[in-house]
Amino acid sequence: MELFAPSNSSTAAAVTFITFVQDLKKKTKAWGPMIELCASGEKTLERFRYQFPDDWLYSDQLRGEWSAYNEILKRKNDSIQEQLAGLQLKIIAEDKIVEGRIGDILQEWEITRPVQGNIRADMAMNTINVFEGKLNRVKEEYDLLCRAKEALDLELTRHTRLEPVFEELRDLKAVWTALSGIWNQISELREMAWATVQPRKLRQQIDALLSSTKEMPTRMRQYAAFEYVQDILRGLLKSNTLVSDLKSEALKDRHWKQLFKVLRLGSSVSLNLMTLGHVYDLDLKGNEGVIKEVIVQAQGEMALEEYIKQVKEVWTNYTLDLVNYQNKCRLIRGWDDLFNKCSENLNSLTAMKLSPYYKVFEEEASSWEDKLSRINVLFGEFKLMMLKRI
Repeated sequence: MELFAPSNSSTAAAVTFITFVQDLKKKTKAWGPMIELCASGEKTLERFRYQFPDDWLYSDQLRGEWSAYNEILKRKNDSIQEQLAGLQLKIIAEDKIVEGRIGDILQEWEITRPVQGNIRADMAMNTINVFEGKLNRVKEEYDLLCRAKEALDLELTRHTRLEPVFEELRDLKAVWTALSGIWNQISELREMAWATVQPRKLRQQIDALLSSTKEMPTRMRQYAAFEYVQDILRGLLKSNTLVSDLKSEALKDRHWKQLFKVLRLGSSVSLNLMTLGHVYDLDLKGNEGVIKEVIVQAQGEMALEEYIKQVKEVWTNYTLDLVNYQNKCRLIRGWDDLFNKCSENLNSLTAMKLSPYYKVFEEEASSWEDKLSRINVLFGEFKLMMLKRI
């Protein structure tokens, strides 16, 4: 107790000192009778010739210590009374400062509280944690002042101005903690390699995320951040049909380059390195018309490409049907099938020129048209020569 003294420099130290002395004054009333009880007990033990141990604290010594204690307590209490007026003025002045800080922090919360949906979850959580530290500090200062007022017998009317902020902060912390998990899963979807994307499975994953948001408590669903993430998920669901179309085998590397160019994006990404996030960043909803045009073009080109591929396979692997003629030579059989197939392919290759997607395959189509024309002429002459000989 000797070490304790009122301090003019620290409110916390002054409050600690005053409450310590007040607490001792209350306990002193209960300790007084106990001193007399100890003295009475000692006399009883002496009558029974009890041998006291060497470390026994005799009642005379105890009364001396008790007297010294009361003297120190009186001095400390007198010290408080001497500085009481000054301490009261100090607490009143600090009360105004703390009330000003409370007003400032309430105003700051109105401006900085992370309720907007387009804020990144990690930034929102950082804002909440920083503000929570400020709020706890100002509450500690306010609680300390209230204790000081009680200790100094000043008028005290506790207010709850900070409680609504604490409540909203707790709600927002819960909201952003929950939404952080959802945003992390959305990020994982975005990082998925485009080559591994399965539209049906993707839809199920997005549906599951949307369902999880609907299971959140009502008080959490009132915030814009919650509505924002729901809108994002609904948008991803709506765009899943377009994602499915973009997964078509018809879309080649050239179509993606064309898409990036038409949409005036900085640079195209190789199909091997492309992720679902790159596709989402095309603004599927806003650019749906342009994207569908490229998809239709790719599908049209694929039809031509497949036909040219079939022509190539037919004539690369074509085998003539030869029959023995009088053990002199072999003759070709099935002329009609050969010429019909050749004419059919030639007509289709010629008609292909009318397609708006012909330009991409012009060189290869013209090459096969030339080859089939020569085959038609060559086998026509060969047939005439063969008929003359037999």
